[in-house]
Amino acid sequence: MVTGPVYALTEGLRDSRCRLLRVKVSHRAMSFLFVSIAVLVVGAPLFWMEGGLAWLQKAVFPPRRPRFMPVNSISIDAPSLPISWHHGWWFGCGLSSSGATNYCRLVGADGQEIYAAEYLPCAGDSPIDETSVRLVAPPHSTDMWLFSEGHDDVVGFLADGDLLLPVAVRNKCGSVKSRLFPAPQ
Repeated sequence: MVTGPVYALTEGLRDSRCRLLRVKVSHRAMSFLFVSIAVLVVGAPLFWMEGGLAWLQKAVFPPRRPRFMPVNSISIDAPSLPISWHHGWWFGCGLSSSGATNYCRLVGADGQEIYAAEYLPCAGDSPIDETSVRLVAPPHSTDMWLFSEGHDDVVGFLADGDLLLPVAVRNKCGSVKSRLFPAPQ
């Protein structure tokens, strides 16, 4: 025999255990539930495949510049991975401690430094003041690497069309420009 508060509420009712556990749900509510689940099962993968995730990353939750990077830093999108969030890099430049060059660095979306070096613009022999540096993202993220020139360095793209190159490979400005900006035929 069952005793306690639950038994007292159902005492004298025929088939009381079943009535206590039985939940009445309307046919309309069940239909709505099944349709909602079906829409999610079909819609979520379609949203993901049609670039919805990329839209969420860029428009709704844009990447945030790491606090230690200069204000002029830009976000460079990397080729996407099947399941990833905020992939890519941050590239920013400031004046080096010596004042003779620009100190630029590339960090991952997680803030880990990938590359850093002293840079100079191709158009001149003096550095650009940090407030005057106007960086732009490369047309394609693969264009920022100097692998075709035989180096593991990174190119800085300026809004005026000039390039920032590491001091060690600055003598290759002509070949880098001709690769990135081919002459019209």
